[in-house]
Amino acid sequence: MQVVIKNSITLIFAIFILAQLGGCAKTMDAIEHRELDVQGKMSDTIFLDPMLLVENPSVFLRVTNTSNFQEIDMAELIRTDLHNKGFKITGPREAGFIIQANLLYLGEKKTGLTADGMLAGGFGGGLTGAVMGSSSGKAGVYGVAGSLAGAAAGAVVGAMFSVDEYLGAMDIRLMEKLPNGEEMELTNSSDTSNGSAARSTGSMSRRTAHREFRTRIVVNACQTNIDSKEATTLIANRLAGQVSGIF
Repeated sequence: MQVVIKNSITLIFAIFILAQLGGCAKTMDAIEHRELDVQGKMSDTIFLDPMLLVENPSVFLRVTNTSNFQEIDMAELIRTDLHNKGFKITGPREAGFIIQANLLYLGEKKTGLTADGMLAGGFGGGLTGAVMGSSSGKAGVYGVAGSLAGAAAGAVVGAMFSVDEYLGAMDIRLMEKLPNGEEMELTNSSDTSNGSAARSTGSMSRRTAHREFRTRIVVNACQTNIDSKEATTLIANRLAGQVSGIF
């Protein structure tokens, strides 16, 4: 409670300084993002068979983590969410649905690494993306006529804050068991390079009892002076919620 009061007083003080001296864009941005904002998006929408969801609400789950953040058990978070929705976690042969998920990234936003860029890569794609947005170049409320003293004071206040953003990205491969023992033809194609001059292509077909879906989920959390532990925890929980939300 004391922390909340302290932060509120600090923000009020910053607003007062800005009102008196013109402030700076960085401080205004910090005030705008004082509330934690968490958003999640999927690269591709998945629609599951509603009849199978009722007839065989069972899931086999396998989660891997190739990110640098190993502290959070994503498998347990997803498992708990699915259990709360009435799904049974079982073996792959009995399961109506098979989920394979890989946590690609969880941590602070870096230069050239954006939520939109991650999402645009899609399942199996790269994580890099152009940094979105920059200064609009518009003059402030007081324009260039603002005093140098006011600008300096605003910069000092702005230095007290930073708008922090954390990102999480997960690739999802979901397989839905076909009803009544049905099978379908599945063709996988590959196109790979071998050295600087050689290239190989090929395809393989097989019968399968599952329909396959693929998507990427990206979650970002943004707040002024964000708490890193809180941010990563919220992102991990939102990622798990996005996965269970497919069902």
